[in-house]
Amino acid sequence: HLNTTDLIGASSTAVTVLTVGTNVSGGDTWHSMVSGQASAARTGGGYGLTTMDAGNTTYGYWINDHINNRVSVPWVDQPTMILEGEFGSGSLEFYQNALLTGSDIYVGQVGDNGSTVIGGGPGSNNNHRGDISEVVIYNKKLNATDRHRVNSYLAVKYGQTLDRTSVSGNYVSSAGTVIYND
Repeated sequence: HLNTTDLIGASSTAVTVLTVGTNVSGGDTWHSMVSGQASAARTGGGYGLTTMDAGNTTYGYWINDHINNRVSVPWVDQPTMILEGEFGSGSLEFYQNALLTGSDIYVGQVGDNGSTVIGGGPGSNNNHRGDISEVVIYNKKLNATDRHRVNSYLAVKYGQTLDRTSVSGNYVSSAGTVIYND
């Protein structure tokens, strides 16, 4: 994995994490694509796009405490997909290829999150099994326009089809110019 300095301050009340990659069953107990946490307990601060249980039956996004402040979906071995976690303004949201698949309420701070690790986390059983093509982390919650721009960029770059439930049919550049319309 790639271990880097703390990217999100403990007092932060917003963070967005996007990854492009795959999930594959087996391997370590906890699959962490991106994890910002100070301890292997996943409580008392942090954030992550990770499995939510030791049995790898759910996958999602958590803030501060992976048991109480999380949104998740059933685990499936998946081909390449854009996974996105949004936290801010009292809400926690999890998206797959731009489709909102879960949301919850959390008003608070990220908390002490130690270092940011891509492809793993603290402890010896957090290694992600699968590919990680790209990671994007913002210290804010993206608005709908910015979400659309970032998802369009990742979708075009990695050949992904975005869900049309929450976005228009156009794929747009960072300037908002239509670059592809299917």
